[in-house]
Amino acid sequence: MAGSRVIGQEMDFMIGVNRLSNNVRYLKDVAYRYYPDDAEHVLKFQIDFNQIIQPLGTAYESDLIRDATATTAVNENDQILLNHFIEVTNGEAGVVIQKKDLYEKFINTGTMTRPTLHTALKRLENNGLILKPEKGSYILRTNIQ
Repeated sequence: MAGSRVIGQEMDFMIGVNRLSNNVRYLKDVAYRYYPDDAEHVLKFQIDFNQIIQPLGTAYESDLIRDATATTAVNENDQILLNHFIEVTNGEAGVVIQKKDLYEKFINTGTMTRPTLHTALKRLENNGLILKPEKGSYILRTNIQ
């Protein structure tokens, strides 16, 4: 059996692909056999609706990670979902929204995929904006306008 060190010795180059919690994807040089791998920039990209990779430019990896972990950063899907909660409940806490209704509104219409919806719900829950009193049910945590 060989570890990653032995596998790395046999490669001419290695690249890494990462997706952060805010859905930012980037490509990073990990190692090159015949070229220095000390570049400080990574290549940001997105995957469009047709599954085609679209480059978005370069950035410092540390900046991308910092932005992904910042609590003030609001994901676009989170905002869409939160706006839906506010609209349906008129901003009142305690009004229950069922997950099946969220599926009809966002997944069945193609607005979000199932994993995207679940991830956005989890982020809203972790940020204290919604509560999950029981499986398949969500409510606004406080009055939000």
